Amino acid sequence: MQLNRNLICFVVLFFIVGCNYNQIALNPNSNNLYTINYDDSIPENIINNLNLVFDSASVKNRESSIQITLSNYRTNEYKIYAGKQLRSLEGEAYSSLILKIDGKNKVNKVIKITQRYKSDELNPFAEKEAFKLVQDNINKKIIDEVIFEISLHEM
Repeated sequence: MQLNRNLICFVVLFFIVGCNYNQIALNPNSNNLYTINYDDSIPENIINNLNLVFDSASVKNRESSIQITLSNYRTNEYKIYAGKQLRSLEGEAYSSLILKIDGKNKVNKVIKITQRYKSDELNPFAEKEAFKLVQDNINKKIIDEVIFEISLHEM
């Protein structure tokens, strides 16, 4: 009998505490309309993915919408040399961009993502493909960070 009571208390407390955790998501019923402006330096895959998330093409009243500006996209690579042959063992790729949100609260933020990868390939084409793969992963993380910042602004 005592075990059943403890089990019921545990289940009830678990459901009560579990209801407090919510996933951060954009509110589709929100009155906030987003207009996204891009610089010429922003890659096409970032533009396409953000246009899918924030349907900015359907915004008709641009004066009442929240202006989001992405600019100054930069990407660079840094190689770390070591070993007997002084060959590059690792590379570090990083990308950054400036995010500006003009709404009730103005936000100016530099988003910078860094990732390391092994660059000790004997084939230079394989090394270039590894860099492209890392760059795609960095771009996905930048998109996630932009969505996160906009959702924080919405709260």
